Amino acid sequence: MKEQMIVFAEILPIYKWLIGYYLFRKKEIYFIRLNRAAKAKRWVRDIIDKGRLKKIDSDFGLYSIDGSYDDLAFDNINIFSGAYKDDKVLKEIIKLYYNNNDFILALKKRLNQRLARFYYLNHLMHQIQSGHPGKEIFSFLLS
Repeated sequence: MKEQMIVFAEILPIYKWLIGYYLFRKKEIYFIRLNRAAKAKRWVRDIIDKGRLKKIDSDFGLYSIDGSYDDLAFDNINIFSGAYKDDKVLKEIIKLYYNNNDFILALKKRLNQRLARFYYLNHLMHQIQSGHPGKEIFSFLLS
């Protein structure tokens, strides 16, 4: 059985019992960032000081400032939005709005946001996997 590691996108104070469960099961636990409220908790500082809860170093360069890859998503939005052009439900919604193009733009905007976040999480998981080869990764990443 592969060695398992647990990855949290952000440590929140409400994760105390979940983290305790994984510590009890002798799992390696990593996090990307600490919530401000969690930083103030003594139990969090104690676990970090003991080396049982470790921060993952991530290198995203200038591509991602806020947890998304907007430029990469924007470059590919027409490929993904093209898949919806023949959708029957979408065509009916467009008819409802009197063939107004604003609905298509709103759909593309929302799709672009989700795609940018997907690219970011995909890159993050690849980076974690390449930094810890051979381990089975369980993640608590927010989408």
